[in-house]
Amino acid sequence: MTGLTWWLIQRVTALLILGYTAFLTGYIVYTWDMFDYATWHHLHGLLAMRIASTLMLVSVVWHAIIGIRTVTTDYLHPVFMRSSVEVLSFFGLLSWAICGISIVWGVV
Repeated sequence: MTGLTWWLIQRVTALLILGYTAFLTGYIVYTWDMFDYATWHHLHGLLAMRIASTLMLVSVVWHAIIGIRTVTTDYLHPVFMRSSVEVLSFFGLLSWAICGISIVWGVV
C-alpha cells in the first residue's frame, strides 16, 4: 500500500473512533437521570451496538498498527529492533481485539 492509503485509513478509523465516542458520550448525557447498569446492559445488548463496538475495536487496532508502524519507521532505524517492536505490538493488539470481541459478543 502507498503512504496515501495508510494516511487515509488512519483518518477514516479516527473518524469512526470519534463517532463512537461521541455517541456514547451523548447517550450517557441524555440518559444521565436514569443511567444505571440495566440501561447500559440494554444498550450493549442491541445488535447494532455490538456491531458498532466490534467496528470500534477493529478501528482502534488498525489505527494503532498504522501509528506504531509510522513511529517505528521514523525513529527505530535498526531493522531487528523495528521489526521486534512491530511484531510484538501487532500480537498484543491482536490479542486485545480478540478478547474485546469475545466480550462484546458474549463468548466469555
